[in-house]
Amino acid sequence: MMCLRFVLHRDMLAVRKCFECGTILPAQREKASDSSAESDLRHHTLLGSNEPPLDSDLPVIQAIVSQNSTRLACLDTEIAQLRAQLEALEAERKAMSHALAQNRAILSPIRRLPPEVICEIFSFTLPSLSSALARDIFDANDSPWVLTGICHRWRAIAVCTPSLWSLFAMKYSQCHHPFYYPLSAAKIQIQRAQSLKIHFYGSESRDPLPQIEMFRLLIEHSSRWEELSLGLISAMLPLLSSIRGRLPLLCRLWVEWDTVASQAQLEVEGGESFDYFHAAPSLLDVGIYHEFQSIPTSLPVYQLTRYRLDAPLMIHCDILKLAKNLVEAHIDVDFDDEPWPDPVELIDLPYLRRLWVSYSNILDYLKAPSLEEIAVFLEGDECRETLLHLDPFVARSSCSLRALSIKGLPTTASLEILRKYPSIVKFALVIADASFGRDSCARINGLISNLIIPRPNRPVRGSIAPSRSGAAALSPQLSEIYVGCQETAYIDALLYLEMIESRLEAENCPLRTVAFFSHTMLPPRQRARFQALRKQGLELLWLEGPEASDVMEYWTFTEQWN
Repeated sequence: MMCLRFVLHRDMLAVRKCFECGTILPAQREKASDSSAESDLRHHTLLGSNEPPLDSDLPVIQAIVSQNSTRLACLDTEIAQLRAQLEALEAERKAMSHALAQNRAILSPIRRLPPEVICEIFSFTLPSLSSALARDIFDANDSPWVLTGICHRWRAIAVCTPSLWSLFAMKYSQCHHPFYYPLSAAKIQIQRAQSLKIHFYGSESRDPLPQIEMFRLLIEHSSRWEELSLGLISAMLPLLSSIRGRLPLLCRLWVEWDTVASQAQLEVEGGESFDYFHAAPSLLDVGIYHEFQSIPTSLPVYQLTRYRLDAPLMIHCDILKLAKNLVEAHIDVDFDDEPWPDPVELIDLPYLRRLWVSYSNILDYLKAPSLEEIAVFLEGDECRETLLHLDPFVARSSCSLRALSIKGLPTTASLEILRKYPSIVKFALVIADASFGRDSCARINGLISNLIIPRPNRPVRGSIAPSRSGAAALSPQLSEIYVGCQETAYIDALLYLEMIESRLEAENCPLRTVAFFSHTMLPPRQRARFQALRKQGLELLWLEGPEASDVMEYWTFTEQWN
């Protein structure tokens, strides 16, 4: 291909440039000779082949190389100058941007926030208890530690705010990695805290030495304990004797054992009862979960306002006779091989407002005139007898039930309770066992069907009792409904949605809060319908997946045990 020539006139000279390769050709007079054309053709031929140049070609080629080299050197110089100028501009821009950010920071509203407001903001950065217990290693990037590395003012505020440092959550029974928290960090945290909220769960399967060292450090400051949740192992029991009489601030206690061996060590130590917390003058809230075997436990029952215990019936009765100040009780009868005696003298609990019972016939021993919330565990044929114990209890107590929680499997007794007590405005159903029979789905969803408000030309699916057109709605006064399944997808989410939507469409609907916790993930369309409920002004508590099981454990009452 012939090279195209661009002619720039200056003093009768022309600079020619190949359009294809950009090569600068030798300057020529405006009136080129035929030999010049031949030279150009020869040069182009050499560029497009591996043919060796002739001696006559060398002057032309050398002249082109010289001119190109000179021009390339000029271009490199210009590029270097421009690059240096660009780098200087970029450096200036970076410095100016930094200065701008610094000066804007001076005008930032956060600088004018009072320390009290910053402290409140800091409190929202703290991990939840479940998140803290899920850790397997100390991390300085976690709150509150990370707050001390932002700026001098934030560090001073964080260090001087004891509430940010009060929580100690340590769980050594992680599946993959044993929990690690350096003693040096724990000492700093204790120094910055004021009252201490200890959640310490040991593990028999892990090295006991770091657990004992950490627990011994915490015991040195037991006079500052305000809350204590303990997962005991055998190696920890000898240390507990040193806390007797050294718990002036402790107001909340939860104790459980890691294994059977952890409880067996108590007998080796020669103790007749678990009495390490009997002399705690401020203790109001106690939960003891024996799980493996019943251990005699001594507590300041006369001052308790809240307690949870799994023990034989008569131990519960002995506690309840003295605990006249109870506001909430979780009565789980277990380890009881003896037949229950006839209730001769009723136990009067004048201030009790919330009650959980593992068997409904426990109610035969109680009287609670202030009771508002009741939770029962329904299982097997015992469900049919629930009303036989609940009705007399409510009658002699003259109480007005406002909340009903059912843990287990609902039956027709559940419907009867809701029908008989229109004062109930809060209803919770927690399906906690995956080992029910084949009819579990039908019974659970049948209860939900009966809660649907009848609508014209809208048949109700799967009700326990047949719905009739124009029939009165079941519990139209409900303002809160909580439904969840811990292990298996027993609940028909579409049916539950239909129930909620039917109540929202009803005239003067009082429904304000709805919860749906599912162990399995919902399809996108069902999830979208749940989300749409929020647009109707409904407070929606909704959780999917395995983590829902952890939350549902605390549905019995509004407050958590630990």
